[in-house]
Amino acid sequence: PKGALLTYTSLFANAASIAEWLQFGDDDRWMVVLPLHHINSTTFVNTTYSVGGTVVLVPAYSKSKFWPTLAQHSVTGTSVVPTIAFDQVGEEAAYQANQQKLSQVRRIQIGSAPVQPTTVLQFVKKFGIKLCQGYGQTETSLRSTGLPMDLAEADYLEMVERNSIGTELAFTNVTVLRADGNEADSGEVGDICVRGPIIMQEYLDNQAATEEAFKFDWFHSGD
Repeated sequence: PKGALLTYTSLFANAASIAEWLQFGDDDRWMVVLPLHHINSTTFVNTTYSVGGTVVLVPAYSKSKFWPTLAQHSVTGTSVVPTIAFDQVGEEAAYQANQQKLSQVRRIQIGSAPVQPTTVLQFVKKFGIKLCQGYGQTETSLRSTGLPMDLAEADYLEMVERNSIGTELAFTNVTVLRADGNEADSGEVGDICVRGPIIMQEYLDNQAATEEAFKFDWFHSGD
């Protein structure tokens, strides 16, 4: 509906940055549970194929079949929205029934909606699988920042409690600008702004919105 005009460059630059961030390899079997028309699924499919991995595509998300499907197809990772993580905190029996076949799940990416730290902490403590929060939007071809994978456990848990969106990914610059276009000082409130090859070209047939979004030579997230 927004008409964010993405390009092959933006899509595959973001796929490359995510592959580096989440340490994708050709042995990855990535399960897609979100709708294919969503930028999350589009980019994670691109990411997986770009490194020679395998996409495991399910017809739709199922609360009761989430863990059994991960186990059945030897899935190494997936991307979820916070409601799915919340759902699965209550599916401990399904996890335990398939636990022996779930050791290959290396990480699960979470984002695309506001993340609740309490849910993430409950999930991690129950299942021992890292939830890696990423931040971004359709206009940035998906992710601009992500919680680093190589954090020590204590640092990771601290960042989760602080609800950190992590650090900027490859091919991406992220800053916070004040209303006058200058970078905000530490602790100041401002607009999260992004630039780099991951950014959309324009809003289709909406010059006014495009000009507003690209003030001061940065893309303004609106957050």
